[in-house]
Amino acid sequence: MTRRGLDDQGVSGTLGSVFLIIVVVAGMAVLMVAVISQPHPQNVPAMTAEVITTPTTLALRHDGGDTLNRGDFKILFDGQDRTSAFGDPTTWSIGQTLTYSGNDYNAQNPPGSIQIVYTGGGAGQVIEQVWVKPPTLITSTATGTATPSPTVSGTTTTSTTTITSIPTGTATSTGTTPQPTASTTTATPTPIPPPVTNFAGTPLSGSAPLTVQFSDTSTGNPTSWLWSFGDGGISTVQNPSHIYSTAGSYTVTLTASNVGGSNSSSKTGYIVVTPGPTSASSVSLNANKPGYLVSGGYIQFRVTGSYSKITHGGTTYNLNSGDIVKLTINSDTQGINSGSNIYATSSQISTFAFNDVDMIINGNDYGRKTISYIYISGYDTYSSTLTLNVPSTSAWTYFIANGNPVINGITDSRRITIYNLGMGSGGMSFIPSNIYYVGGTTGYTLA
Repeated sequence: MTRRGLDDQGVSGTLGSVFLIIVVVAGMAVLMVAVISQPHPQNVPAMTAEVITTPTTLALRHDGGDTLNRGDFKILFDGQDRTSAFGDPTTWSIGQTLTYSGNDYNAQNPPGSIQIVYTGGGAGQVIEQVWVKPPTLITSTATGTATPSPTVSGTTTTSTTTITSIPTGTATSTGTTPQPTASTTTATPTPIPPPVTNFAGTPLSGSAPLTVQFSDTSTGNPTSWLWSFGDGGISTVQNPSHIYSTAGSYTVTLTASNVGGSNSSSKTGYIVVTPGPTSASSVSLNANKPGYLVSGGYIQFRVTGSYSKITHGGTTYNLNSGDIVKLTINSDTQGINSGSNIYATSSQISTFAFNDVDMIINGNDYGRKTISYIYISGYDTYSSTLTLNVPSTSAWTYFIANGNPVINGITDSRRITIYNLGMGSGGMSFIPSNIYYVGGTTGYTLA
């Protein structure tokens, strides 16, 4: 062979090797593209749901499993998309309930089944199906002969049974091994009724500002509450308290709800608020009508003067400087036409004539008796809850507060109440018949 022929043969071999390498590389590239383009395995969530139905509503509760995100699932009624009617939540997680808001729900003819479809990977996949109306079941009747045909090989026994199913509505089995039986389970939702709403409040009346504590007494296990207090105030807690700042009569309404619906109860004029006291440090009252001190009011003071004493129930008690004395009135009618009265200045007490007074000295209670004599030559740390009540009577009345006429010597029928006698500017003079009172106070009301 010539040199030229040898050179041609070498070139041909080299070209063939290069072509072979190109083919192999191209094939590998195609294979890699095919592998890379394969879709990644899809993680499909799992969950369980429960249907809750009432005569008017249908709801789905997430009972367990993965949280579903908006746009990754659909809710189908018998194959029809109803997702938007469940509020299109951002997420749906365990314990969360979605309520159907569509107006086509009919408790007498609900959807047969509800499907939860996962759509996160593009193609839909049913991850839960619940039956609202139970599916129609075909009861199978198993008729046949179970013929055990054991094949023994060493210590292992295999038994084969052949069953022929005939849909006749009866179940018959022949053989020595247990045969399958058909079972039917019907899930019938029990309607939950709405609550029977009721409530109570205390106190129901008083002067402004009046704080009332309300209590929910509804039955039927309500889960939410809406209170309307009649003055524009509302609350969503079960047992709220509310402050009425203005005098008036108020209607209170409570709406209680559960999954079965809601119910309301209103009580007209339930809370009655009278005007609060007008502040005053001193008053002067003179009227042709009686008045009395309200039972339970008291005065308390510390003795600072010598020769102080009180005669209580016929026994005289000599008081020492520093003794703490508390005198409580126990009958709110004893002052009317009884000659009972009080006289005290800001430094001395010389009259406290009442026939049913509980006396306590330095914490020792001496019981309820008549005070026939009192002389306190000096005192301090005075406090009082004595309340003077002048009932509504049309008669001449002259009433001044802080030096300003309130009722300027005219016929007036309003009820007058003066609070904490002897406080304020101090001192008091009280005569119950044809009421006369001049002295300290913290305020008064007219009604």
